[in-house]
Amino acid sequence: MGEETSAFKIRLHYLFVWTVGLAALCLSYKTYFNGSSIGSFLFLTIRISDPSSIQIDKILSLLLGLFSFCFLIRQNKIFAIIISVFLFTHALLSSYNGGEFMAQYTIWAHAVRWLAPLAIVFLIGENLKNKKFGFTLLRWGIGITFITHGAEAIASHPQFMDLILNFQIQYLNMFMSESEVSGMLFAIGAMDILVGAITLVRPQREILLWMSFWGGITAFSRVPTLGAYYGGIEFLLRAFHVGVPVFLAFNIKSFEKINQLIGQERGESKMSLKTRFLLPARLTFLGLLLIGMSFTAYGQDYHDNLKHIRVVFGKRPASNAKIMFSSTRKLEKKVLYYDTVKRSGQLSAYKHKVNFNNSGNYFFSRERHHYKHLGKLKPKTNYYFTIVADGVQSKEYYFTTIPKSFKEAKLFFGGDSRSDRKQRQTMNKLLKQLFEADDSIYALVHGGDYVENGGSYKLWKQWLDDHQLTVRDDGRVLPIIPTRGNHEIIKAMFNDIFASPGDGENYFTTHIGDL
Repeated sequence: MGEETSAFKIRLHYLFVWTVGLAALCLSYKTYFNGSSIGSFLFLTIRISDPSSIQIDKILSLLLGLFSFCFLIRQNKIFAIIISVFLFTHALLSSYNGGEFMAQYTIWAHAVRWLAPLAIVFLIGENLKNKKFGFTLLRWGIGITFITHGAEAIASHPQFMDLILNFQIQYLNMFMSESEVSGMLFAIGAMDILVGAITLVRPQREILLWMSFWGGITAFSRVPTLGAYYGGIEFLLRAFHVGVPVFLAFNIKSFEKINQLIGQERGESKMSLKTRFLLPARLTFLGLLLIGMSFTAYGQDYHDNLKHIRVVFGKRPASNAKIMFSSTRKLEKKVLYYDTVKRSGQLSAYKHKVNFNNSGNYFFSRERHHYKHLGKLKPKTNYYFTIVADGVQSKEYYFTTIPKSFKEAKLFFGGDSRSDRKQRQTMNKLLKQLFEADDSIYALVHGGDYVENGGSYKLWKQWLDDHQLTVRDDGRVLPIIPTRGNHEIIKAMFNDIFASPGDGENYFTTHIGDL
């Protein structure tokens, strides 16, 4: 029986080694053909030419593949360290480069990838303290990875949303709404955070086996969605999520025995002073980590109760418009004053005074949106307005309705403003310059993909903040004609941001004269 157990542990050890080696080989293959965060960093930050960055990236990918192959043949510490350094650098620069939803946390989402080969360095050999430390690295790697993925799921990561939506449509012949998928992800995320936290504090075999099973399911979900070839590569890249928990689960007793032997060598009792200190310290660190991730998913920065003032055009921008703004709390009184003559904010001088009668919370947020639909407007006419919300008055803004003839109107057209906020701000400043130089520009037609995750109000708030950069110095607002893209995954949020365009159906035809 003892020999069978020993043989099983040996096979398990080689399974773990092959998990690390194959995953590293797959990353080498993927980065060779598709590039990596290292190449992007060299080009975007270091300013190395594009051809040189690509060449360096390919050379590094080939070296990773070579060392990974050598590692599979012989488990050498040097090979393991090189693999760990490459995977760590790849994760770190992915966090630095950004460009994707929650990209800044890639280094934690990939923690098990770069900690697993490093753990092998300490597991090789007979030193008990090194083995204990290697086990700890694996435990923390898989725990932090699950917690980070849990936070991403709770925040309705667009890739996770797409995986579930595509799978259930293609293979289950059913359709779940976006809000239902978001609720499912919230439950999945909470479970991931829970099992990750348990693993950090006190790992349990049953929990680790569940992590391996669930890690396999989520990794394999790429195969039916992306196809056998590309999906298979993505699956093998996530082999850590399967192999590491299995290795830990079937070696828990071995490492408990190692802990006892180390304790006996030191003459420590089972519950030493160090042990008593470590448990609350770990719990404190875990609590801070979870709090930080909560702010990542839902963190909001509250300023005032009269912001994000904007104008939305829909079906007939020559005669209709919606004026919108945001607040940090529920408002008792919200009044819009407007006129076709400049009034410089003198309330009694405005011809029209109406209440904002459409308000509500932004999707999954405490902040609120407010809008007023204005109809029977005159084409090619300036409309000056100011807003008073619970005694706070905005400055005077104005917008211009579109002419009856399309030949007299110019429109900005653009989209995909989700990836790089600094570039988005730069483009908005350029739009402002062009807008100020040409009065015949009437609106911005946005083609969709405003933010990376259309269900995150934090990202939408940044977009709304940045859109204020298009307001001219004389107060003229650049109206938006919104189009919903595939990243606007939450219909309710899109309706909240743009006052239910198309009567909430999110599709409509904009009429400008005979166009």
